[in-house]
Amino acid sequence: MGKWTFDQEVSRRELVRMIVLHELPFSTVEYDGFQKFVSSLNPLFRMISTSTMRNDYMKMFEDQKNVLKEELKMFKIKDVPYHGFMDIQPYFEIHVHHMSLH
Repeated sequence: MGKWTFDQEVSRRELVRMIVLHELPFSTVEYDGFQKFVSSLNPLFRMISTSTMRNDYMKMFEDQKNVLKEELKMFKIKDVPYHGFMDIQPYFEIHVHHMSLH
């Protein structure tokens, strides 16, 4: 194993990723058992509050939303032709269920 250095910001991103991936409540960070477990792994990690967890999540969500917007600009979207006798309106729908942190 190579030289390792602790990075609080990397750990916070990974914490958010874990909470979201496993659909855990943001309040998980305030559970006494969770805090003791994390401290036993790395006493340098400064535990965050539920509020900070929520803020980190929202920042990550906005960052990923902007990445997705940029990626979608590559696609050309064409309207579905309207045939008059049919009551069909063109639409475009995307469902996203994946969050990448890299």
